[in-house]
This record gives sequence, C-alpha cells and structure tokens, in this order.
Amino acid sequence: MDEKADTLDVSATIVDLATRGFLTIVEKEKSWKFGKVDYILKKKGKSTKELLGYEKLLLEELFDNKDQVTLSSLKNKFYQDLAKVKQELYKE
Repeated sequence: MDEKADTLDVSATIVDLATRGFLTIVEKEKSWKFGKVDYILKKKGKSTKELLGYEKLLLEELFDNKDQVTLSSLKNKFYQDLAKVKQELYKE
C-alpha cells in the first residue's frame, strides 16, 4: 500500500502465515518472574505451493531447515535474511 517493504510488513506476513495454517506462534513460559517474554514458532507440514515467492522465502529463512525456532534465537541472525525477504516482498 505504501510502496515500501519494511520490517512491519514482514512481521504482518508471519502473523498472516500463522493465521493461514503454515506455522503456529506459542508464547514460551518465562524462566523466572522478571524474565522476557519469548515466542516459539513451529512450522506445520502444510504444502507451500500456494504461497507467493517472498512468503516461501520467509518460511525458509525463518526456520532454516528446523521444525521450530524461538524468536530470541533469531535475534543475531535473522536480520541478514530479513533484507532478502524485504527485497522479494518489494518485487511482489
């Protein structure tokens, strides 16, 4: 809509993919009372044939051949993949 592909659009796509049944988002229990909230993203076995290119790329980069990841584990790695996803999103 705004002719920009930014992080907010990618975040919205993750929620959209969860809504459409490609992954689940589960809040991870805090390890202690004042700990930070973390989320577990779990990939479902649903076929990705119907997905757009950037959506497939997002799932591939997000999970990196794993069935689940925590949001905190993406902190130091995913920003590099995010640039590729944004570029593909902008093309779409």
